[in-house]
Amino acid sequence: GIRMCVCVIYSLWCIGIRMLSGLQFHVKRGDHTRAARLLMRVANNISKFPTHLVPILTSTVVECHRAQLRNTAFTYAAQLMQPQYRQKLEPKWKKKLETIVR
Repeated sequence: GIRMCVCVIYSLWCIGIRMLSGLQFHVKRGDHTRAARLLMRVANNISKFPTHLVPILTSTVVECHRAQLRNTAFTYAAQLMQPQYRQKLEPKWKKKLETIVR
């Protein structure tokens, strides 16, 4: 019932907070490979986060690019270049993503 829904939502929230803090930790340490892998796990389940699709995929592309995971960065950048997402990109990242896709 309702109690189960609250427990599931709380669990997902806790996992999200842990994932985010772990991500920030790895980025600050300069461990872009681990940060990219964490973001790839989220990006592979992007349908569960439809409202945050563009920022998550943008972060994934940037970290994959920094971690020398060029094919993965290209895949997610190409997804962001689709017309429905392209207009939602921040101008400062748009040029970089276009360069990765070329």
